[in-house]
Amino acid sequence: MDVAKWGLVVAILALGATIFGGLASLFSGTFDRNFGLRINEFYKDWRRKTRTVQSRIDWLFAAVYGFISLAVIILGIWWYFFDRTSNNPTKEDTNIVTKEKPGGDVVSIKCPTSNAAQKEDGDTNWSRAFRMPSSETRAVSELKIAAGNGDPDAQDTLGIMYALGKDVDRDKETALWWLQRAAQQGYANGQVNLGLIYEGIPQKSNESIAAYRSAALQNNPRGQFHLGRVLSNQHHHVEDVKWLRKAADQGDTEAMYALGFQYYFGWGVARDMNMAIDWFRKAADRGRADAQNMLGGMYEKGDGVLADRSEAMRWYRRAADQGHEDAQTNLARMYEEGRGEQSFAEAVTWYRKAAAQGYAEAEYALGLMYEGGRGVTQDRELAVTWYCKAAEQHYRHAEEALVRLQKQNR
Repeated sequence: MDVAKWGLVVAILALGATIFGGLASLFSGTFDRNFGLRINEFYKDWRRKTRTVQSRIDWLFAAVYGFISLAVIILGIWWYFFDRTSNNPTKEDTNIVTKEKPGGDVVSIKCPTSNAAQKEDGDTNWSRAFRMPSSETRAVSELKIAAGNGDPDAQDTLGIMYALGKDVDRDKETALWWLQRAAQQGYANGQVNLGLIYEGIPQKSNESIAAYRSAALQNNPRGQFHLGRVLSNQHHHVEDVKWLRKAADQGDTEAMYALGFQYYFGWGVARDMNMAIDWFRKAADRGRADAQNMLGGMYEKGDGVLADRSEAMRWYRRAADQGHEDAQTNLARMYEEGRGEQSFAEAVTWYRKAAAQGYAEAEYALGLMYEGGRGVTQDRELAVTWYCKAAEQHYRHAEEALVRLQKQNR
């Protein structure tokens, strides 16, 4: 019951207490068979022009009780019907996870404010595609001088720095300006990076393809991969395979991984699980974490290969050791379920690593471990904390867990 409802209850109780208390004081605290006669006498006393001292005291008590009763009733009604916002915590203080029950009522549970870092926005995810030249050690001031003198490599590097906010204030417009300067000189890496920025601008999608194509025609593997990727997204499943294969043949692991999916789903080629596994393995052997995670899933489920839990765990671990949050969660789940080797402690370790990266599935799973006391000391408060973190990302199972706990607390 919330505070507003308590206000109404207090008002009702005060009204009852006032009526009985006031009458008790007016009639000398006696409620007997002459009760009706006493009321009649009190009424007559009210009609008199002159009253006794006792009657004046009785009237004073009646006025005080009446005033208190009226004030409490008004306060309770106002509190219940009008001042409901004071009971709602602000977003700065807390998060409320709500879910509608079949009957229409809404139940809620208060989630503690998270101190975790904010999730990355779309621009940050977009900037991950840039690659800072590893050999670039020049200071920003030197780069600006070189870029101003027309050095395309310096222009490209400076554009990436502004896109990423590396050693300079992040500025997408300035990044775009420098990358355009590099691309106009036919610098392939600049054309690729310009295409990446254009992809984030809806009205420039065609220009992004043109930029990638210019780089691809110079046999730039990154340009070939991104051109193939965009064409695949647009369902041009013939030309996309051609460009992805060109990039893969030059050792681009992103292209190898993408080609694996082309064969896995039969996009632009005949569906061929052996070819899919071959390309996934080529990328995985070269350290591509998402390819390693993909192979782990295929071996776990027996998808295109003979099921092999040990092999699945080996690939999951290779990706997990690189910080791949989905692989960390998959590895933890296998430890939890005993699919190969059971260890709740190991499961918690890997769930925690993935949850530390804000991976909602791992946050929810860690909540389950704390709620059930598996691999950790049972702690419902920590369970709620992890459920809340996952629910903040609208992870359905976490929202349902919070509703379940709310019902149990009633």
